[in-house]
Amino acid sequence: KCIRCKKCIDSCNQNAIEFKGNRLCIDKEKCTNCKACVTKCPTHAIYYDSDDEDIDYIIDQCLKDIDFFEESGGGVTLSGGEPLMQIDVAVKILKKLKELNINTAVETTGFVNRDSLIKASKFIDLFLFDIKHWNRNSHKWATGVYNDLIIENLKYLIELKKNILVRIPIIPGFNDSINDAVKFSELFNKVGIKRVQLLPFHQFGENKYNLLNKDYYYKGEKSYKKEDINFISQTMKLNGIDAII
Repeated sequence: KCIRCKKCIDSCNQNAIEFKGNRLCIDKEKCTNCKACVTKCPTHAIYYDSDDEDIDYIIDQCLKDIDFFEESGGGVTLSGGEPLMQIDVAVKILKKLKELNINTAVETTGFVNRDSLIKASKFIDLFLFDIKHWNRNSHKWATGVYNDLIIENLKYLIELKKNILVRIPIIPGFNDSINDAVKFSELFNKVGIKRVQLLPFHQFGENKYNLLNKDYYYKGEKSYKKEDINFISQTMKLNGIDAII
């Protein structure tokens, strides 16, 4: 949509926008999110996909689906990013939802401090808990952090008898081997998890990397279908873990 009119550049008081070749680049360090460039763009080539909202507005939006929640038995899920990194806001939203008798779920990496987990857990009906790798060094290589805290937090939630669905994003060449399936099973048997969900690799994130001017490690990698990872599910089932896809 960009017609190279440079009105976005002219509108930016922070000098945060420039063209590099044919690519429009926004310096995130300089940008103050004033959205002047979005307003001035005549073709809507620049846009933003999120904004700050107050808690009452968020709850009102959730309540629009109250009839569906009551019919389906579902509720509201906080996602991210990592929603528990914004613990004060997350707890206020979750607490209000529970006061309204709405079921709550949180998608989490588990990489949060214990105090935050304690604050939030009493208002969460279901934890959708991601585990990306059983090996701490491989986890560090891929995510920048070890998985020690994540596993300890998983154990803590199990001790609290919380409703937990562990999910594993199956990534090509990273955690998709038979050995990985066996090692995941050993980990889950040790901590007391008997059911997990396998999430096949997809390419939904590639465009986000392009928009952020970042190299995408898995560019061109084929997305997985259910049948591509069925052998992982079967291996885990043979090792005592009910792995659904």
